[in-house]
Amino acid sequence: HYKGILEKPKIVFKHDLPKRPDLPSAVAVNAYRIIQEALLNAVKHAESSNITISIHKTGKRFYVCIMDDGIGISTKSSQGIGLIDMRERARVLGSDLQLSNTGGKGTKISFSFLRQDSSNQIL
Repeated sequence: HYKGILEKPKIVFKHDLPKRPDLPSAVAVNAYRIIQEALLNAVKHAESSNITISIHKTGKRFYVCIMDDGIGISTKSSQGIGLIDMRERARVLGSDLQLSNTGGKGTKISFSFLRQDSSNQIL
């Protein structure tokens, strides 16, 4: 969506998933919203030239990473409502949101989750 309206930053999406991964709706929506918020933050605040979103699956576990090459996230910014929401959504997925500032050379946000059905059983 952002790619069509922005010249910068360059957004790269890497994945090894089928076109429509078989995920329960609640899981897919929470993962999507985390990625969406991370991307929005990178576009809006990071002053980055490049953003990479990668999603990979190993067995039943999905690994998600959003990285930018911007100015990095400040301690004050890491307490914003968007990141609080992202952390809560990751918790619902049974994950911890990992946030790291790469020394003024960008921000990395990552989380992973197991494919679960609506009753929280691992499939």
